[in-house]
Amino acid sequence: MDIAYAVNATLEGENESEDVADAFKEWDVAADFAFGVMLPIGKPRVTIEARYAQSILNINEQQQQEIAELPLRSRSSGFQLTAGVLYPLGGPPVPRSAARESVPGELKRPHIGGHTFTPNNIVRDPFINSFVRNSLGLGQAVDVEIPLLDVDTVDLVGLRGDLLFAFLDFEYQGQVRDWLAARGEFRVLGRLGTDIGALLANGVTGATAFELGWLARLFQSESTLLSADIEISNNSTTAVNLKDFLEDVIEGVPARLVRSTPSLRGGAGLRFAWGASPFFGLTALGHGGYGESVDKDEKDKAFFQLGGTLDFDFSAISAVPIGVTLGGRFDSFPEGGEDLSNDLLTGLVRIAYNGRPDFLIALDITFEQFESKSMDQTVRFGSTGISMRYYF
Repeated sequence: MDIAYAVNATLEGENESEDVADAFKEWDVAADFAFGVMLPIGKPRVTIEARYAQSILNINEQQQQEIAELPLRSRSSGFQLTAGVLYPLGGPPVPRSAARESVPGELKRPHIGGHTFTPNNIVRDPFINSFVRNSLGLGQAVDVEIPLLDVDTVDLVGLRGDLLFAFLDFEYQGQVRDWLAARGEFRVLGRLGTDIGALLANGVTGATAFELGWLARLFQSESTLLSADIEISNNSTTAVNLKDFLEDVIEGVPARLVRSTPSLRGGAGLRFAWGASPFFGLTALGHGGYGESVDKDEKDKAFFQLGGTLDFDFSAISAVPIGVTLGGRFDSFPEGGEDLSNDLLTGLVRIAYNGRPDFLIALDITFEQFESKSMDQTVRFGSTGISMRYYF
């Protein structure tokens, strides 16, 4: 943890500056997440460490809203890279940890109870291992009714159009101990209308999220595994919305065409896996936390996620190297933009090639449903994506 004290704060413009120290709190608290390696070079050892520091407080004071140039939320974040040399001054030599030898053909993908799982991105598994993952995909909501202007609760113009969604996801998890793993994830989400009417009405939304966390094994038997996770995520959403801009202008309130909103949330939960047979297994997830809404007008709130999957490994009963996962998740406080309500339902069908012991490539077909605030209706859309994982 880092504790910081503000010395001064100045807002600078062309040929002028303004003291805005009263708009910010004097104290800030940040959480540090670090990953490092130690390399022996004879007696000395070289250490290299990367750190990410994320403020967990909104340092803005309430009265700062009078300064239009400042956002409603502000917090600090940054990266640090350190390097050093450790040289022993005396005493017995420090024993080197025995490295885990990799056996050719060894099964590294998650397995228990004789069942090898096909992990997915919707309901995370509880296994303590090391892997890298990349996912990308496109989705679309077709023939959505979109009110273009809504003044004094009266729709002036109505349109129908399509909404396009795109996402990109990178994840790394590293096994620190046989019972503990550290993980990091970076996500990008984009949404826009596919024709002029939908584009004018719904605008363009881009969201990024950077997440760090830990996963620890709590209990393991021959066929079951229970782990606990803790994580913190820093999200940023930028929206270009002509509809909201025109409504604010007509109603005489401060209007912005481009709105950027940061949000921070953290939580903890449990993950469970059961290998019922070589062919069948299941996973479950329960997660809760507290954080800020992407919608700046909403207060901070608690949230929860519940999910589960049914996992089928056809390579266990045939010569077909295919794994199939059916799953679903409920999210009471979703990320992705101001337009989403507090409930998001997600369904998943994953078909994966699992012919290698350390690699997985999958086709994901996802269905999502949420209540749109701006369109005042239920939006349903489907997406297709490709996901790859490599275990080491």
